[in-house]
This record gives sequence, structure tokens and C-alpha cells, in this order.
Amino acid sequence: MKKILMQNQKVINIFNSVKNYYLMGPYTTTNNCVMPLYVDGRAVFSHPQCLKGIAQEMIKFIQKEKLKFDFIVGGATAGIPLAVTIGLLMNKPVGYVRKQPKGGGTNRVVEGDFKQGSTALLIDDALGHGAGKTAFLNNIRKSGFKVSWLLVAGSRGYKNQEYFKWFKTAKVNFASFADLSGIVNDAGNKKLISQQAAQLLTWYLNDASGWHKDKEKWQYFLAYKKTKQHQSKYGI
Repeated sequence: MKKILMQNQKVINIFNSVKNYYLMGPYTTTNNCVMPLYVDGRAVFSHPQCLKGIAQEMIKFIQKEKLKFDFIVGGATAGIPLAVTIGLLMNKPVGYVRKQPKGGGTNRVVEGDFKQGSTALLIDDALGHGAGKTAFLNNIRKSGFKVSWLLVAGSRGYKNQEYFKWFKTAKVNFASFADLSGIVNDAGNKKLISQQAAQLLTWYLNDASGWHKDKEKWQYFLAYKKTKQHQSKYGI
């Protein structure tokens, strides 16, 4: 199985082109981790040219690697707009996959008009610990389809191998086009966000579940939050 971890500068530039990608925290993630600043990919995907630009970079990869698939599924919910955009640009059938059955109607976890035994390409917005991706992959296969590739626009981090424990048992090839450390470093270097903001997000990336328990780091965050004006283009 292939695991391809990229720092695609065009994708990084697109994420950092949207001011509201960075939101003042703290925010609690679905994994109960505390983020000093939240990075909101959905804000990026609401801009047509940003969505199209990321999709085009993913299509270049698909064509270069000569990926074989019959249809595209987006991971519900944030992966759906990206999957639809790729499908429209490639003229490929598109649907989406849920983590849990809807509980009504057909009660399907994979939505779309596809033949049993055909092959899906799974597209999602981001990778955290991989639990959601494992659920998507299992549901695609249990629904009678094959899946051999998963592509995500970005990942939380590349250095921390905790984020890739799922990979061995998932039996899927995986590619990510950027990670949060690369995006944050780029934003800090361009002074889109302050050095303090970049430092806080780096602490979070190095220890997502524990950074805020360090009193000095937490006080650093509180002082940063109280500052009325930060020295950066985005004011964060």
C-alpha cells in the first residue's frame, strides 16, 4: 500500500488565501482536543475558485498516478463538495458515504447510482486520527463496492505517526496534499498570522491532547487572546 504525503505549495497557498481559515480559539475538536486557533477548511471550500483549485491539483495527481476507479465518493460531510467538484471536472459519477446509516429511506451508507462490484475513489477534506476514514472505507466495502485509494486535501500532521496507525489495516492507498504544519509555517513566514499564533498551533500539532495542560503554554495562549491587535495581515 502506498502512503504519499505531499506539501503541495498550490494547495497550501489556497488554504492560506482565506482569512477566515484561522479562527480565534479555544475550540474543542470531536476528539476532545483543545485547539488554540481553529482552522476552518469549510470556509475555504465555500469559495468556488479555492475549491476548484484544490480539485485541479488532486486531478493532476489522479492522472499522473493513473488511478483506476468507476465513481467518486465524498466523505460526509466536508468531503462532498470536493468530490463533486472533481467529479464535474473529470466527468465521473459522484456520490457520498456516511459513517452511520441515515435511519430512514433506503438506509444506505453509500448514496448514488452505482453497480455492485465497481470501484470507488474516496475523497475527503482532511485526516485526523483516521477513525472516520476507517468507517468510510468499511461502509464502502460492506455496501458491495471496491476502494483502493483515499485522497485528502490536508492532514493534521505528518511527523506524528499516531495519525497513521489506521493505515496498515485499512488496506488502501493514501495521498495527502498538505499538512497543517506546512500550512501554518507558510502563513507565519508570510506574516498572514502572527508568530504567536504559529507557535500556539505548533504546540497543538506536537501534543494535541496535552499542550493546554502545560500552565506556561496556557498562560501564553491567554495573553495572546487578550492582545487587541496582532501583528499580522489577518489580525490573528
